[in-house]
Amino acid sequence: MPLMGLVLSATPLVPFTSVAQERLPPSLDKKFIPGAVRLQITPRGMTYFETRLQGILNNLGMNLTEGYFEPFEWKSDRSYGFEDMNLPQEKAELLGKVRLLLSKWLVGFSLKEIRPGLQVGDTQYRAQFSRFALVTDEKLMRSLRKTDGAVLAIELEVKNMNIQTNRVRAFDLNNQFLGQVGADQVQVELGSVQKPLRIRLPFYVRINSFGELEFQALQVASNLPDTALSLNYKKIVVPKIAFEINGHRFEFNEQELQKEAEAQLPEILRVLKVQMDRFAREDLPKLLNEKAKQFFAGSLEEVQTMDPPGGESPNPHPLLWGLKANRIQLSDSLMLNLSAYVEDPLTPKRPLMASLGSRGAPTFTAMKSTDYDIAMSIDRGMINRVLQHSFERKLFENISMGEETDPATCEVVRSATAAPRILRLSKTPAIDSVIRKDAHLLPENQTFLKISTKVQVPDGTVRGLKKALLRDNFELNLDLIVKMRSLGSKGMQILFYDIDLESLKLDESYLTPLGLLVKNSVMKAIREEMENTSRCWKVKENALPGTLPLPPEVLGLRLEVKKLVMDPRGHLVMYLNYTQSRVSGNGGAR
Repeated sequence: MPLMGLVLSATPLVPFTSVAQERLPPSLDKKFIPGAVRLQITPRGMTYFETRLQGILNNLGMNLTEGYFEPFEWKSDRSYGFEDMNLPQEKAELLGKVRLLLSKWLVGFSLKEIRPGLQVGDTQYRAQFSRFALVTDEKLMRSLRKTDGAVLAIELEVKNMNIQTNRVRAFDLNNQFLGQVGADQVQVELGSVQKPLRIRLPFYVRINSFGELEFQALQVASNLPDTALSLNYKKIVVPKIAFEINGHRFEFNEQELQKEAEAQLPEILRVLKVQMDRFAREDLPKLLNEKAKQFFAGSLEEVQTMDPPGGESPNPHPLLWGLKANRIQLSDSLMLNLSAYVEDPLTPKRPLMASLGSRGAPTFTAMKSTDYDIAMSIDRGMINRVLQHSFERKLFENISMGEETDPATCEVVRSATAAPRILRLSKTPAIDSVIRKDAHLLPENQTFLKISTKVQVPDGTVRGLKKALLRDNFELNLDLIVKMRSLGSKGMQILFYDIDLESLKLDESYLTPLGLLVKNSVMKAIREEMENTSRCWKVKENALPGTLPLPPEVLGLRLEVKKLVMDPRGHLVMYLNYTQSRVSGNGGAR
């Protein structure tokens, strides 16, 4: 993809695969969460695209150092007079006189203004780039008075380009009697180390209210008239020209015509470069805009699959999640907002729990923009949607908490009655931000958050005298304090860390008549038990099964988490650096 490709072509790191739109279940009801994913590519991050764009395209299987084009035909949408051809004054005057004489002396002869056309056969090229960059252009955007979207530019510097084609034909649509001129087995050399070819193609992109990408190619700038150009061919093709006087036919000598063409080759190349430059400036943007309308028809949506946390991997029935671009904005950094959905094909009509979403837009203020390449935020509603689907598949009913441990030492209890501990969630878990005084002790790639849920104790948990106070299989509402930890290419892992004792709530229906009389003592005992359990979580890690596929790749570039934050508004914010070869200075992570 062009620019959407620069920021939208997300290929996640953990078992994700693309799903063609036509393969989506027809009954799937995609419930989008607006602004669920937001990207901020800093000036430092954009510098990577300025210096490593060619490598990025290679990662995507696009090799621009060589290529092949099928035959094509171009027709100018306007006519040109001799004065438009930038010819030397004496030659322009000579052509004008010849045209006048022919029109005067040849009955029926009329030479209109030139409307050029071009046919090019199979073409292949090889190029050596000394610069291949994608840059933002805030100055041009301001001059265009654009308030949304972004202006970017592709900048090329070519020290050598070899173009070969089997056939070139030029013709005049306004004077078709002239036939065609051209050559066979044509080879063109463009650029040199001393005078490289420089081209700058700026373009404006925005996402409209229908979620469609609008692309507008702007005026191209190049040094084509000043760059080195050479032309070789095997055979020249010219119209048959003949005069007849009193029955005697005199044809033009093609060999002499070819010699004259070769003698005039420097001037031909000069005019050719001028016309190529005019085409690049005037016609190429129009051509690109027409192609863009076809290429970007419809909304931009990326669909992926993911394994639901808590289940087997790979899962035979993965979840589907999709991203759709909402807005592009350029203001210092390049911002991209995307809506997202996560749906389960097994329950395609499952409603979205909107109350579990964020409470406003995220802020990217935890780090200076000069210290990272990309900031990415994930609305908690998207993560909660994943947990919702796993819960409804009953994947959180038997969460292993390891073997039974001594609450004082957190050592495994070695006894005949000891058994593996199981945590069963009986209410859809939902994550949110939490304030912790010990947050500063966490590594940069970890952050605290809470999971509000309800747990059901397994059979046999209530033993001995406790049975007189509390019924077995009782349920507790609580907030689990967990750590979100980056595992690099394996995604994000959730680790149990603590229990908010103030959040503990027990439905009185689980208390016996005697338990109701001493319910404060029962709750005190439960709090002590929970405190002992969470104390051991800090010693021996216990993780929620599965991982979340974050962060995804961008254009085949793997990203590493520099800092992880759960902001108070309910967004998981990742400050990221590219992990592939780094650029020096301020351009990209080192």
